[in-house]
Amino acid sequence: MDYSREIADGGSTYYISVPGADGQVHDTAVFIPNSFHQDPTISLILYFHGHQTAYADLRSYINRANTRPLRAAAGTDGRFALIMPWLGKNSDASHIVAGAASFDSYLDAVVAEITTRTAGPSAMSPGFRLVVSAHSGGGVAMTTTISMGGSRYTGRIISAWALDCFYSPGIITTASADVSTPWINWARSNPRASMYLYYTGGTPALNSNTIMAAGLANVHGEQSRVGHDETPKEYFPTLLGNV
Repeated sequence: MDYSREIADGGSTYYISVPGADGQVHDTAVFIPNSFHQDPTISLILYFHGHQTAYADLRSYINRANTRPLRAAAGTDGRFALIMPWLGKNSDASHIVAGAASFDSYLDAVVAEITTRTAGPSAMSPGFRLVVSAHSGGGVAMTTTISMGGSRYTGRIISAWALDCFYSPGIITTASADVSTPWINWARSNPRASMYLYYTGGTPALNSNTIMAAGLANVHGEQSRVGHDETPKEYFPTLLGNV
């Protein structure tokens, strides 16, 4: 893959390799908007992408028609760096979410990249706030993230964006039949954090409806007005306006 800096969509994308819990290195895109400020809090959106078979690497995937608008929305907003790990064909984020230690190590590397690019390598450790987001098969990794204990970062999650990613049994075999319980528990335990659910009719309605039926004030859900693959780009600008 081409690891050179990409200047587009109101910022710079740095393609880096980050060591994973599996002992291998994995590609990650770090998009930093031109107006991004480390002042003193670094704000990140961590996006777990869905299953795909058409793209050979992260750079080509992030520039596809249904993904590039996410970067453009973050560039227009300017407050959040957008972090997208490459999860391959099957949304495999096990190298990141195997446990709290691997998750924290991954985000440590991302924060180090940002501080180097924005304030120099000797910058003091910044504050931190995190949005976790997922589309399609990436929902498995996002659910694992909020379910893990012992992380230095998960307590800094301010919002979770579920973009047609809570599947009913049998659609994605690695997905839990019930993801509603951990999300209901998370929303109850984090009343100052928000959760947004967008779902299409045939896929994650079971879990999404169960979560919304809990009646929690910090959970907002609705059926997507567009199709499955268009849902992230449709709602990213709105979601950025909500945080």
